[in-house]
Amino acid sequence: MTDEMLALAERNKAESGATNVTFLKGHIEAIPLPNNSVDVITSITHPLGFFYTSRRFCRYTKSAGLFRHAKGDSLMIHRAPARFCVAFAAALAVLPSSAQFQSDKVQLLSQINLATFGVTAGNDCWGYVSPSGREYALTGLRSKTAFVDITDPRNPVWFASVSHPSSAWSDIKVYQNYAYIVTDQTGVGVQVVDLSLIDTHLITVVTTIPVPSTSHNVAIDTVSGFLYSLGSGGGAGPTVCWSLANPANPQRVGGNTLTSSYEHDAEIVTYTVGPYAGKQILFGCSEGRGVDIYDVTNKSAPVLIKRVTYPQVSSC
Repeated sequence: MTDEMLALAERNKAESGATNVTFLKGHIEAIPLPNNSVDVITSITHPLGFFYTSRRFCRYTKSAGLFRHAKGDSLMIHRAPARFCVAFAAALAVLPSSAQFQSDKVQLLSQINLATFGVTAGNDCWGYVSPSGREYALTGLRSKTAFVDITDPRNPVWFASVSHPSSAWSDIKVYQNYAYIVTDQTGVGVQVVDLSLIDTHLITVVTTIPVPSTSHNVAIDTVSGFLYSLGSGGGAGPTVCWSLANPANPQRVGGNTLTSSYEHDAEIVTYTVGPYAGKQILFGCSEGRGVDIYDVTNKSAPVLIKRVTYPQVSSC
């Protein structure tokens, strides 16, 4: 590939207004690109001295330090005379990895696929920022919760997992330096995970709350310090509450359930101003029934304030 060809490519880039393409020259394996950060499209150099960015091209992605062929596709062509060919050299169009997905004002920086995690399905995700400022993704998967260091978002590191029996759904929330994991699978309960040493990529399951044995979701009022299991069963009603005064050892408070119906999800707000100042209000997604609004300040005597429905409500 000649410098003249690269200059022509740069002119075409400027004329088209493209901002997410970079042209490089060199041996493909020597191109210094981080894993899972770009797509690489190699051009074709004709042995008789013609250059085609052609109707067929080879697309590569880089993972584990190696470029792997992804696919060929059709591309509009231009043709430029070349004075000579450089063996084993390529002009590379380097595209952000988000180019493989439609996006608007966001960019995909990296991806860990399900096969890498060793599972066939995922479900939910939560985030945690350690006191040092490092960032982590807590990813719900069919048979485990994966802990991924995303401080460098272009190079995520999966370093630990907490296993559970196979379940189509799990959920994770964080309070202070602890994570709380529930699943739809009977027998899991609430797993409590110590994150205080997460910057060393060490996590510890400190306890498992056996009842309720299954929960669809978990929500935390981080202001008042209470954890709520939602869509629960197996020894308890659909909504159960724990005090997080000691986050390593949650203590159950209130009755068998705080709501009369199954709640698919919820947001609990401690109000500091207005007519509900000092009150803890639960907004529950009550599936086909609508939105349930409860005053749960007194865990032993919760009050349904109102159920709000709307036309064609299905799974709120």
